[in-house]
Parts: sequence; C-alpha cells; structure tokens
Amino acid sequence: VIDRIPTPKNNEFSAISPPYQLYNIGNNNPITLRRFISSIENSAGVNAKENLMPMQL
Repeated sequence: VIDRIPTPKNNEFSAISPPYQLYNIGNNNPITLRRFISSIENSAGVNAKENLMPMQL
C-alpha cells in the first residue's frame, strides 16, 4: 500500500516516450471481442460476468 500516487522523477517521461506501452494483441488477424472474451474464459476455466449495454450511436 502506498500513501500517494507515484510521480515520475526529473521529468522521466516526455512526449517522445509516453508513460505507457501499447501491445497489439490482435496481430494482423482481427477477432471479435466476443471471441476474445470466450478465449479468456476457456483458458481461465471461468465464465465472465457480463453487463451487456445497448449499442452507442
């Protein structure tokens, strides 16, 4: 447990190197979100608790 939100030291991050990393988990073969969730469920051996919402327009 920490007592405050960590902050970078001496301007550790800049516009050239953002404070996050992006991973392309889809590769060059896109899959549906439903299939992705199903794969995680099968691997973990549990069912996701889904809260399906109406489509946003």
